[in-house]
Amino acid sequence: MYLFVLCEYIRFFYANIDNTRKFYVIPTRVNVVSDEPISINIAEGVFDILGVYYHLNNKNDINQIYSAVTGSAYISVLKYFIKLGLCGDNVTVNIYSDSDKDVGFYRNVIEEIEPWVGEINIYYNALSKDFGVPKDNIKLIKKWGN
Repeated sequence: MYLFVLCEYIRFFYANIDNTRKFYVIPTRVNVVSDEPISINIAEGVFDILGVYYHLNNKNDINQIYSAVTGSAYISVLKYFIKLGLCGDNVTVNIYSDSDKDVGFYRNVIEEIEPWVGEINIYYNALSKDFGVPKDNIKLIKKWGN
């Protein structure tokens, strides 16, 4: 079951790739025919991606995708977005990692997705385990990317 509206703008809600890989997306507007930069922001949990949306990006919802990937299904979700046409040099993937997963955990994701997007960044919270915390408990640090 896929719930989204496809036209000039895509509005994402919830998608179920199959019975084992579900992911959640905050509704945003993405103009897939524009050359404007598009960011795919991914975190492991729902509260983590809400923290990124509200606390780090100040509810910016234009050409931003915010996805919570339950069970760390990063590759599956990113391939899903690429199949929708969200690929190219103007697409940046931002992974907001839990501190219990080191950069090496994402090696397969980077290798498979790198040819399809312009940039991949991996961020950690220096003050807490993840990003599902109040704004004053987040200090963003980049461990991978430009």
